[in-house]
Amino acid sequence: MTIRNKDKLDAQLSEKLGVDINFDVSKRKIQVNESNIYLYSINGLTDSLIISEVIQKLLDIERTLDKSIINTIENNLLTMQVSKETDLDKVVIGVMSGQLAINVEGYKESLIVDTRKYPGRNPDESPNEPTIRGSRDCFIENININVGLVRRRIRDESIRLESMQVGEITKLDVVLCYLDKKVNKDVLDKVKLRLESTTAENASMSHQAIIDILFPKKNNPLPYVKIVERSDSFASQISKGYIGILIDNSPLGLILPITLFDLFMVSETHYNNHNSSLIYITVHYLSMLCFLIVIPFWYYLALNPDVIPKSLEYLKVGDEYKVPVIIEILVIGVVYQTLTASQYITPKLLKGGLALSITIILSSAGIESKIISPHVLFFVLIYFFAIRSLLISELAYAYAIFGYIQLFSIYFFGIYGVFIPVVLLVIYLATRKVFGRSYLYPLIPLNIKRLIKYYKLRKQA
Repeated sequence: MTIRNKDKLDAQLSEKLGVDINFDVSKRKIQVNESNIYLYSINGLTDSLIISEVIQKLLDIERTLDKSIINTIENNLLTMQVSKETDLDKVVIGVMSGQLAINVEGYKESLIVDTRKYPGRNPDESPNEPTIRGSRDCFIENININVGLVRRRIRDESIRLESMQVGEITKLDVVLCYLDKKVNKDVLDKVKLRLESTTAENASMSHQAIIDILFPKKNNPLPYVKIVERSDSFASQISKGYIGILIDNSPLGLILPITLFDLFMVSETHYNNHNSSLIYITVHYLSMLCFLIVIPFWYYLALNPDVIPKSLEYLKVGDEYKVPVIIEILVIGVVYQTLTASQYITPKLLKGGLALSITIILSSAGIESKIISPHVLFFVLIYFFAIRSLLISELAYAYAIFGYIQLFSIYFFGIYGVFIPVVLLVIYLATRKVFGRSYLYPLIPLNIKRLIKYYKLRKQA
């Protein structure tokens, strides 16, 4: 897009870059020999020392009669990479990439100066979102660096990064990230309203405080937002119309509004072959559904050994194990949850070996003392390991809670207890809404096109 009206160049660039909206877009106006000069850059992607040197050179320039001021500026800049550009879109992309744009009032050309200095950190993989082939630059506690990491991946002119402060005492810096051309404006307005109108004094717990502000009446054990630590996952979700929230002093980004399907999307699938990723995500879905039916059905058979056919007699719990099956399951569950909780306070060097040794010792002792049956231990551990495959901790906890509900339901209602909780769960999730959308969308209500997009992994975060 070539600039046709040179007098509106400043207004055009200001609008496209979102100068009045994006907190990290800098616009500087200086005057040289009665000529207005405008400088555009993005904080976090530029080298402030180079920009300071450029401004100093501009202030030292004296306009000559035989040259235009824009040529004089170009000849006096000390930086190696300086070019003229008349295409407004290319100017915008240049600024989005970390370059400095210089416009002189009355001229249709812009000077593009290379001032790029991208945010960086030591390669450090996210502990909760590991990847084999993906990027290692996860978020850190510095919000400016986090914004820069997102900027490097999204250079669309419609990206908006709105800054606000939350908490009457803490004044926590929060940045809303979204694509203006794709975001749901109604949801965006609701999010802004809840953050701006909150009466919460303390938001020092960062991301959890923001979640509590956005969902003050949360009665769903499942998460209402997706928490990510990786900048590539965050940027990918933003590019599809989701709203992202970055919080100062927090290495986490929030994505909303989400559904249950969004929680099952993992980053690693996008760095593998499409067919392999499709098989992986399909098996993951089916395994979760199987664990809702297959293992509870085994528990029903364990409580009622008389109904087990001869072909499945190997599933019977031996008569030598006198402890009731339900007690065995509860004991294993308590021990497992205790071991999981201990991982948070165990030194990093001891975590793996300590957990493995304790698991082996307790399992062997329980089996040899006839307190724990090998059958019960096998199926219960499979169930809990399946839960740990869910990277979202809130989703894993909700899955565990539902497992205990099924446990007592089967104990009291027999075979009907296997299916009743599942039916009630589906009804419950279908009636839960996040900003007006069902938690099971696009399955309920059915939207086939949207459902298919979740399997186009190369296009879905």
